Amino acid sequence: MDMQYYGPIWVGTPSQEMTVVYDTGSDWLVIEAHTCATCLDNKYDHTLSSTYNIVDQDYVEHLYGSAALYGYDVKDRVSLDEAASTASVDDFEFFNIHQQTGLVSIVFSS
Repeated sequence: MDMQYYGPIWVGTPSQEMTVVYDTGSDWLVIEAHTCATCLDNKYDHTLSSTYNIVDQDYVEHLYGSAALYGYDVKDRVSLDEAASTASVDDFEFFNIHQQTGLVSIVFSS
Protein backbone atom coordinates (compact mmCIF):
# COMPACT_ATOMS: atom_id res chain seq x y z
CA MET A 1 0.00 0.00 0.00
CA ASP A 2 1.46 3.35 -1.06
CA MET A 3 0.60 5.90 1.61
CA GLN A 4 2.22 9.15 2.59
CA TYR A 5 1.48 11.16 5.68
CA TYR A 6 2.13 14.84 5.23
CA GLY A 7 1.42 18.07 7.01
CA PRO A 8 2.73 21.49 7.90
CA ILE A 9 5.84 22.59 9.73
CA TRP A 10 7.12 26.13 10.17
CA VAL A 11 10.75 27.05 9.50
CA GLY A 12 12.69 30.22 10.27
CA THR A 13 12.05 33.55 11.97
CA PRO A 14 9.58 34.79 10.92
CA SER A 15 8.19 31.35 10.22
CA GLN A 16 7.59 30.06 6.70
CA GLU A 17 5.00 27.31 6.36
CA MET A 18 6.23 24.19 4.57
CA THR A 19 4.25 21.06 3.82
CA VAL A 20 6.42 17.98 4.32
CA VAL A 21 6.08 14.22 4.22
CA TYR A 22 6.31 12.74 7.70
CA ASP A 23 8.71 9.98 6.68
CA THR A 24 9.13 7.34 9.36
CA GLY A 25 11.95 5.73 7.38
CA SER A 26 14.28 8.70 7.64
CA ASP A 27 15.90 10.51 10.54
CA TRP A 28 16.55 13.83 8.82
CA LEU A 29 14.48 16.76 7.62
CA VAL A 30 14.80 17.87 3.99
CA ILE A 31 13.68 21.33 2.89
CA GLU A 32 13.93 22.77 -0.63
CA ALA A 33 15.85 26.04 -1.05
CA HIS A 34 14.24 28.99 -2.79
CA THR A 35 17.14 28.96 -5.28
CA CYS A 36 16.57 25.35 -6.36
CA ALA A 37 15.57 25.32 -10.04
CA THR A 38 15.01 21.54 -10.09
CA CYS A 39 12.77 21.43 -7.00
CA LEU A 40 9.02 21.59 -6.58
CA ASP A 41 7.06 24.67 -5.44
CA ASN A 42 7.45 24.33 -1.65
CA LYS A 43 10.61 26.36 -1.09
CA TYR A 44 12.29 27.84 2.01
CA ASP A 45 13.93 31.25 1.63
CA HIS A 46 16.72 31.42 4.20
CA THR A 47 17.33 35.10 3.38
CA LEU A 48 14.02 35.93 5.09
CA SER A 49 15.02 34.25 8.38
CA SER A 50 16.95 36.02 11.13
CA THR A 51 17.74 32.67 12.83
CA TYR A 52 19.26 30.84 9.82
CA ASN A 53 22.81 29.45 10.11
CA ILE A 54 24.79 27.30 7.71
CA VAL A 55 26.51 24.36 9.44
CA ASP A 56 29.50 24.40 7.10
CA GLN A 57 30.33 25.54 3.57
CA ASP A 58 30.62 21.99 2.15
CA TYR A 59 28.23 21.28 -0.71
CA VAL A 60 27.11 17.73 0.03
CA GLU A 61 25.05 14.92 -1.49
CA HIS A 62 22.39 12.93 0.33
CA LEU A 63 20.73 9.92 -1.25
CA TYR A 64 17.04 9.49 -0.53
CA GLY A 65 15.71 6.34 -2.16
CA SER A 66 16.07 6.92 -5.90
CA ALA A 67 16.69 10.66 -5.48
CA ALA A 68 20.04 12.44 -5.33
CA LEU A 69 19.87 15.63 -3.28
CA TYR A 70 22.60 18.29 -3.29
CA GLY A 71 22.88 21.21 -0.93
CA TYR A 72 23.94 22.30 2.54
CA ASP A 73 23.42 21.21 6.11
CA VAL A 74 21.88 24.21 7.85
CA LYS A 75 20.21 25.19 11.12
CA ASP A 76 17.13 27.25 11.81
CA ARG A 77 14.09 27.31 14.06
CA VAL A 78 11.65 24.50 13.22
CA SER A 79 8.21 24.29 14.76
CA LEU A 80 5.09 22.16 14.57
CA ASP A 81 2.84 25.16 15.14
CA GLU A 82 2.83 28.57 13.52
CA ALA A 83 3.25 30.52 16.75
CA ALA A 84 6.23 28.33 17.76
CA SER A 85 4.65 28.13 21.20
CA THR A 86 4.59 24.40 21.89
CA ALA A 87 6.74 22.20 19.69
CA SER A 88 9.62 24.38 18.56
CA VAL A 89 13.36 23.73 18.31
CA ASP A 90 15.88 26.52 17.81
CA ASP A 91 19.00 25.61 15.79
CA PHE A 92 17.38 22.48 14.36
CA GLU A 93 19.74 20.95 11.79
CA PHE A 94 18.29 19.95 8.42
CA PHE A 95 19.31 19.52 4.80
CA ASN A 96 18.58 22.43 2.46
CA ILE A 97 18.29 21.20 -1.14
CA HIS A 98 19.83 23.39 -3.85
CA GLN A 99 19.62 20.80 -6.64
CA GLN A 100 17.94 17.42 -6.96
CA THR A 101 17.37 14.58 -9.38
CA GLY A 102 14.73 11.88 -9.03
CA LEU A 103 12.56 13.64 -6.46
CA VAL A 104 8.97 13.42 -7.62
CA SER A 105 6.60 14.04 -4.71
CA ILE A 106 8.55 13.86 -1.46
CA VAL A 107 7.81 17.49 -0.57
CA PHE A 108 4.46 19.08 -1.40
CA SER A 109 3.57 22.69 -1.97
CA SER A 110 1.38 24.32 0.65
